[in-house]
Amino acid sequence: MTGSEVVEVLEVVRERGDRAGELARSASPVLLAAAVELHAAYRAAVSCPEAFARGLPRGGSADLVERSVRAELAVGCGVSERVVSRDLEDARLLIEDLPRTREALAGARLRWEAGRIICATAGSLPPESRAVFDERACELALVLTPTQLRRRVARLRDELHVEPLADRHARAREDRAVWLVPDADGMALLCALLPAPVAVGAYARLDRIARCLRDSADGDGRDDDGRIGPADEVSAATEACGEQRTLAQLRADALADLLCDGDVFGTTPPGDGEASDSAAAPATFVPGVRAEVRLTLTASTATGHDDAPADLDGYGLIPAHVARELAGAATTITRVLTDPDTGTVLSVGRTHRLPPPRMRLALQLRDRTCRFPGCTRPASRAEADHSVEWRHGGETSLENLASLCTAHHHVRHGDRWTYVLHPDGTADWTTPTGRRITTRPGDLLPDPPRRRPAPLVEATGTA
Repeated sequence: MTGSEVVEVLEVVRERGDRAGELARSASPVLLAAAVELHAAYRAAVSCPEAFARGLPRGGSADLVERSVRAELAVGCGVSERVVSRDLEDARLLIEDLPRTREALAGARLRWEAGRIICATAGSLPPESRAVFDERACELALVLTPTQLRRRVARLRDELHVEPLADRHARAREDRAVWLVPDADGMALLCALLPAPVAVGAYARLDRIARCLRDSADGDGRDDDGRIGPADEVSAATEACGEQRTLAQLRADALADLLCDGDVFGTTPPGDGEASDSAAAPATFVPGVRAEVRLTLTASTATGHDDAPADLDGYGLIPAHVARELAGAATTITRVLTDPDTGTVLSVGRTHRLPPPRMRLALQLRDRTCRFPGCTRPASRAEADHSVEWRHGGETSLENLASLCTAHHHVRHGDRWTYVLHPDGTADWTTPTGRRITTRPGDLLPDPPRRRPAPLVEATGTA
C-alpha cells in the first residue's frame, strides 16, 4: 500500500473506533432509564404486599413478598431472579447514593459496565462513605478501562471503609460457597468462594501435585528436598514415556480425583500417625465419601448401538462415549435407561401425600429443573408440589405433581402465583399481576413463534 492509503486506513480505523465507543456509551442513558423504571416498579410493589402474598403465618410474609415481587419483575424483564436482584440493587444505589455516577451515565460519558463496577463496590461500603467514593470512583471511571477500574475501586473501598478489615473478613467468611456453571461441549466450571488463605493453599497443593506428576515421568517424583512428593494422592498415572498433559490439565485432573474419589477428613484417621489409641481419634474422619450423580441415557446408547447424547443431571447433554465410560466405571452414577424411540423410562415404575421414591424419580426425570418460570435449579434438589393441593382433593400422581425448588415452593403457596398442569407436563403460570407464562418439562421445546418481529430498518434493493 502507498503512504496515502495507509493514512486513509488509519483515519478510518480511528473514526470507526471512536464511533463504536460513542455508541457504546450512548446505551447508558437508556439502561439508566430502565433501571429507574425497575426501581419504581419495585417500590410500588412492596407498598402493597397483599397483592403478592396472602394467607401467610405472622412473621413469614416479608421474605415471601420480596421473593414474589422479584419473580414477577424477572418474568417481565425476561431475566433470572438473580439478575433482577442485582439490577434492583444497582438502581437503588444510582438513585439514592451515587449522583455523580448517575449523571455521568445519563450524559453518556460512561459505559454502563463502568457504572455497574462502581455500584458493585459501593454496595459493600457503609452509607456514610458512599458520597466520597462516588466522586472519586467516577473520576477514575472516566479515564480507566473496566479492568483497571475494578482494581482501583477495590483499593479505594479499603481506604474509605470505616470497619476494620478483620471484622469485614469475619463477616465475609459467611458467604463462602461452591457452585456449578455449565459450559459448552460437555464441560463445566466448578467455582468456589473461600477465605483467601484457604484458596491460595488449595491452589498451591494442586500445583505441587501437578508438578510432581509431571516430574515423575522424568525422575523419581521427589521434591527438591528429597522427600517423596504427593503424586500418589491422586489416581492419575503417568506414562513411562513422559507426561503429555499440561500443568493446567494436571491441576484440573488432580482436583477432580481428590474431590470425586478422595476421603474427606478433618484429622488423621485411626491407625495413621502417632496416635494409636482408636478411642482418642477424633470423629471427623469420613472415609470413602463419593460423588453421586444421575445419568439418563437410552438403552441403545448404553450398549453402543448408537451415539445419542446422554443427560447428566444438573448439567445437560454429554457425548455418548463419555456417558458409557461413566456408566461402566463409576459406582456412584445412578444410570437411568430410557427407550430410544418413545423416551419411556425403562428402569422406574409408579395414597400418600408424599410421592414414593420411584414416583419422585420419575417426576425429576420428567421435569429436569424447577418448574417455576425462569428457574434452572435441578429437579433432583427440588420438592414435589401438588398442582391441585392435597388438602383440596388433589392426587399424588405424576399428572398432579411438579418439581419446585424450596424457595419457589414457598412463593407458590403465597397464593398469588398459580399454575395449571397439563397431561404432558406443561405448566401454565399466572403471576400476581396477571401475566401468563408457560414452562415445559425438560424434553419439550416451546412452539416456534407465529410471526417474526418487524425489522427495525426496512430492507431495500433486489436480491
